[in-house]
Amino acid sequence: MMTLARELFDADLSFHCPACENAVVRKGSWIKSSKVFICEACSAQTRLTYRLKLAIFDAHLRRQP
Repeated sequence: MMTLARELFDADLSFHCPACENAVVRKGSWIKSSKVFICEACSAQTRLTYRLKLAIFDAHLRRQP
């Protein structure tokens, strides 16, 4: 089973609202502990499942040189 990379807990991670594609930046620790994301742009609520959290962390790791 994959786990969330601890070294990213203090990093700024970006992702996009699934409803409006608004770019969002949050600390990895926020993403790890949050259950729901409410978009500031469109007010859509997105459940932050473990699978989605892994995808956000993985996307950040892939961008790093």
